Amino acid sequence: MLMSVVDNHYEGLSETYDDIWTDYPWSEYVPWMNHQIARRLGIREQERVMDVGAGTGMFIKEVVGHVSPAMPMVCVDPSQSMLSRIKPDARIIKVPGDFDGVCDGSAALPYDHFDAIVSKEAIHHVLNMQDIVEGLGALLSPGGRFLVVTLQPYLDYPVFPSAFRRFAEKQPEPAYIARCMKNAGLHVTVQYDQFPVSCSREHYLRLMRNRWLSVLSSFGDDELKAGIQELEHNHPEDRFVFVERRAFILGCR
Repeated sequence: MLMSVVDNHYEGLSETYDDIWTDYPWSEYVPWMNHQIARRLGIREQERVMDVGAGTGMFIKEVVGHVSPAMPMVCVDPSQSMLSRIKPDARIIKVPGDFDGVCDGSAALPYDHFDAIVSKEAIHHVLNMQDIVEGLGALLSPGGRFLVVTLQPYLDYPVFPSAFRRFAEKQPEPAYIARCMKNAGLHVTVQYDQFPVSCSREHYLRLMRNRWLSVLSSFGDDELKAGIQELEHNHPEDRFVFVERRAFILGCR
């Protein structure tokens, strides 16, 4: 089950979530990530597709372009606020639920099996990775693909040290997720790619104050304020330059 602090984080972030990605350079990062996911899943006509942790649907728009209304894509998320921001589309079915609900059958899925499942930066929140990966793997049809997009434990972002350490403590290594997939009987490949980012100091600090990273929700208001002050002291530059680096872990049935 997803931790309550995570649920609260995304409920609170839902109103501003899409706005994060509309300003440059994330306005270019979004189509880049959309293409990465669509290319790696390789959706074919009439395949059954599910996104677990779909949020507002920001990162599966290119995938939806390969889906027909006759076989709608399933978007699952525990946040009703996030799901409500996915625009009505005959090619999408919105399902409230989390990883546990998908795996134990309590989420109201329209299909028994799927040809492709994707989870972008969500599965690291689960409490029992092996059980969840096995449960998702069991939903794959023969030839099905399960793609996990995730960060590494050590962030490339400029963050204050206590946030850096706290994130690293909770974030699983991509190799561990890959091992869970192999234990579930999937053939696994792990690849990395990255998108260069250069943004204004003002924009980046605003993202930090809005707790754009889920780990920031584990800090109280005073702790966050102190952390951002520390970040400002350690990074006096006018522009923040870093990379959006992701692991793409693909398991095939």
